[in-house]
Amino acid sequence: MSLQPPRHLLETRLIEAFAMRPEVYQIHLFGRKVEGKVDRYSDIDVVFCSTDLAATQGAYRTILSQISPIRASWPIVSLPQQLSEMVMLADYSPYQKIDMTIVERIEQQAAFAPFALVHQKQAGPQTSATRLTVQPVANPTAYRLDEMLFSVPRFTKCLFRRAPDMYRRWKGITDVLLELLYERHFGWRTNLERVRLNAGQAKKLYLCLDKDEWAELERVFPPSAHLDLAASYRASLGLFVKLSRIKAAALDTPLDRSFADHMLRFMDQELSRWDRSQ
Repeated sequence: MSLQPPRHLLETRLIEAFAMRPEVYQIHLFGRKVEGKVDRYSDIDVVFCSTDLAATQGAYRTILSQISPIRASWPIVSLPQQLSEMVMLADYSPYQKIDMTIVERIEQQAAFAPFALVHQKQAGPQTSATRLTVQPVANPTAYRLDEMLFSVPRFTKCLFRRAPDMYRRWKGITDVLLELLYERHFGWRTNLERVRLNAGQAKKLYLCLDKDEWAELERVFPPSAHLDLAASYRASLGLFVKLSRIKAAALDTPLDRSFADHMLRFMDQELSRWDRSQ
């Protein structure tokens, strides 16, 4: 496997590239970098404060592409005054994904404090084009799949750090997996609403599963009740990808198969490394 550039190089290039934009007057880092806890699994949490949100929105993907081709992105928030997005670059590890936000003022991100100010220049006047263009979710099936794929490095880093948040990540994917399996039998939904199965729906689902589906589900929820969390998460992800592809075909909507395949390979690689470390 080829060596990937180190995290600090990506962080430096990111700050330098956006600092050149005339409307970007502050850049803040947050998360483990500010806490002094950066390790090999740390992503880059960054906020760009702009006097012209529209201009920054129009340029940010070009800037990122000049650092490395964009492998995939997943929008978290798309509002007139805030754009938050996760981005994975092809030349960097999935652990080094960028969690970026574009806003007018850092106060809008107060919930993520403390921050480290790493770039500042005098702010010019706000422009008349300062509102962001809201990007609606056009393909809910692809959006939900990408959400789960972006969660993979968030789960595996919890494993290696032995962080209890691994259980929340596992529960998150198993919940949406059951929802998607329910849809397969009782009708595909075309919106983003999450409907966690209640006891009645779960019973209804279990009664209609065939032998092959039971075998797949038992890899996620072992009937022995002896749970290997990592193996269960891997089985959940594989089945979720499979069901997402079935749903996309049924609804005639596109999916990025290459990104899913890449993240499945990444998960296999990391779980093999995890097994060797035990």
